[in-house]
Amino acid sequence: ETENNGLVTYDREIMKIDPEIVALANQGYLPPRLEEDTQIFIDKYEVKLASPAKDAQIFYSTDDSEPSQQSKKYFEPFTIGSTITIKARAFWPNGKASRVNRFIICKVEPRKAAAVSGLKANLKVDIYAGQWKMLPDFTNLTPAAKKTAGKMDLAAAGTNKNFALKYTGFIKIPQTGVYIFYVTSDDGSRLLIGEEVVVNNDGVHGAREKNGAIALEKGFHPLELLYFQDAGGRNLQVRLAGPGLKKQEIPSSVLSHR
Repeated sequence: ETENNGLVTYDREIMKIDPEIVALANQGYLPPRLEEDTQIFIDKYEVKLASPAKDAQIFYSTDDSEPSQQSKKYFEPFTIGSTITIKARAFWPNGKASRVNRFIICKVEPRKAAAVSGLKANLKVDIYAGQWKMLPDFTNLTPAAKKTAGKMDLAAAGTNKNFALKYTGFIKIPQTGVYIFYVTSDDGSRLLIGEEVVVNNDGVHGAREKNGAIALEKGFHPLELLYFQDAGGRNLQVRLAGPGLKKQEIPSSVLSHR
């Protein structure tokens, strides 16, 4: 950060994008996308590619080559059973083509469930007073209050600004599979399963949703949700989707603590 004649300027990392790619995107020549919110799987994965334009044809490769109209043409979903890299590109009748989208779809082992017993209903929630622009190091903070809650929201805060929340406990997973956690927050948040960061939505910002996927074994898994509120608007919602489970708010019946 520098000041020159009363004007403050900032040094920023510059990302250079091919002007032709920008022009194509502005004209609606967008690349194919995966329809799923996750790119990990345990046993099998159904690859579903989609184009935002009805008249576009999708061609793809699985050997890391650049897709052309001589590559495999996508007609319908196909199933894979091992880790794969897919490159996909959309082509139009007028000769235009989108940029290439690259998807790495990984076969993974599910995280082992925790051997726990004697759990109590709801999560623990620690409430902190302070002013931050990023999530603080909670290990160096003393809670202003401690409660339990059956829902990860802002009801426990008791104030509208300058606070942080730390939810801890366990989530009960009904069956082994890949689960997607969705966190909408204003301001920053982070969701962890065990030591693994699944969703990182940190910083000062308006309400925005981020998601992350993790493969989990049936049973109980340690869960931690961190959140802070600076000032202005505030929001916190946590939802979950998985095998046989549509995207929904996490019910209190699957949340517990020691």
